[in-house]
Amino acid sequence: LWEDYMPCSARVAVMRDAGWLTMDDEYVFAAAQGNLHKIDLDTGAVEATWQTPSGARDWGYVSVVGSRVFGSEQKSGASFIGPVGFSSSSEVLIAYAGYKPLVCSDTLFCRDRDTGELLWTYDHQSVIANQGICSDDEGIYFFESRAAAAMADTDGRVTLADFTSANRVSLVKIDPATGQVIWRVSKRIPFQHILHLGCSSGFLVASGASGSSSINYNLRTYRTSDGSAVWSR
Repeated sequence: LWEDYMPCSARVAVMRDAGWLTMDDEYVFAAAQGNLHKIDLDTGAVEATWQTPSGARDWGYVSVVGSRVFGSEQKSGASFIGPVGFSSSSEVLIAYAGYKPLVCSDTLFCRDRDTGELLWTYDHQSVIANQGICSDDEGIYFFESRAAAAMADTDGRVTLADFTSANRVSLVKIDPATGQVIWRVSKRIPFQHILHLGCSSGFLVASGASGSSSINYNLRTYRTSDGSAVWSR
């Protein structure tokens, strides 16, 4: 039907970052550096381009739920941007080696899907793992850290060792309409390499990997109603 060229959008090592694309029945939303492009699904025409709230930093996480588009704001240059495919061993190491940093944000925000109006911003003076964010009709869920080592970050990239240090990690749910905190629960997560969070049917699933000589993959499940643990393995 159509194709488009979007410079500075391809994220290398996306398992340590948020995806840059989302869509609904009418639009594709594509993040590139500090902008989000709202693209007509049928024609490929860019109907609007929105910036992050500061207008000076990059767009990280993006999702659309109903009439709201959710995003996170991260330090400029935090995402690993590269070509399609890997052209050097250094890019392979960024993507697949262990103990590499996660791309992180420090604020979340919401824009009206139709008008682009900024509806709210969440800023808890914390570090939010991009791949540890998910959303549904009832909330936005994410892992955030207030560990000193994580807060000292200067480039938007934080290792899980720093993110989880001093047991300062919380699992948080905020109201998608207002950005207000519904609950915040302290969590200990054993992951060392990657961290992901997903939600469906009233449950959250956190997945990750740990270990050096052999890699262990772990799952943790929580209730979306209150953040309480259900099972782990």
